[in-house]
Amino acid sequence: MTLYQRIMVLARGRHAELVMALVSFADASFFPLPPHTLLVPLVLARPDRALRLSVICTTASVLGGYLGYGIGHVLYDSIGQWIITTYHYEESFARFQVLFQQWGAWIIVAKGLTPIPFKVVSIAAGVADFNLIDFTW
Repeated sequence: MTLYQRIMVLARGRHAELVMALVSFADASFFPLPPHTLLVPLVLARPDRALRLSVICTTASVLGGYLGYGIGHVLYDSIGQWIITTYHYEESFARFQVLFQQWGAWIIVAKGLTPIPFKVVSIAAGVADFNLIDFTW
């Protein structure tokens, strides 16, 4: 069985959506695997569920972003700093903090066009005490 066939079998599994949601949640706050690695195979395996899968992935990412925000806001000196250094995001984090101070919410929007991981954005937003409603939008 080829790798593609194996992935398609896993994508049709009964826990595939839950796993994708958990990965999406974790990616937004502490985990290094982007949810697209699961979202794409799931959509390919079940194109009729593309909208549902996208909503699940987005919702889980927003909720994970809240965890990342909380880590930055309350636990940066312990957990937040550890996450940033463990994944070698120090340079991205420092760059993002400067851009964040200059552009505010617009840098979060622009982040989608950059390779900066969302966990860096969510933790930095918490450290900066960025307005949570603006962060959510």
